[in-house]
Amino acid sequence: YFAEFGPIFVRFLVGFHLFYGNWGRLVQHAAFHDFRALLVRNHFPLPTAYAYLSAGAQVLCGILFMLGLLTRPAAAIMIINFVVALVMVHWGQPYSRQFAALMMLCTSIFLLLHGPGRVALDNVIRKR
Repeated sequence: YFAEFGPIFVRFLVGFHLFYGNWGRLVQHAAFHDFRALLVRNHFPLPTAYAYLSAGAQVLCGILFMLGLLTRPAAAIMIINFVVALVMVHWGQPYSRQFAALMMLCTSIFLLLHGPGRVALDNVIRKR
């Protein structure tokens, strides 16, 4: 019974990390510029569009994870985001540089497969 409360901790920590790590990229010019420059260095096409898309998706999905709302669709979006990040940016880097992206990918896979757990807005909506 209590095991179903475990995903709350995963959702909240990962959701907060996604939100906290990307909100600045959306509201601070310098942080956005640095993120866009990273994408340019890693040969992303349309780096400005991808910077907004990735940072915006991470902020939105982070909020959804914390709320347990639309958890599985948000997880699917983050899986795509972090597969792209690992292939385009982190491939060949030392494990310590890949760790955060790997954690976001693996926890997103967990949330996609498992769902948000017992305490989540997804369950409130499903009951209605």
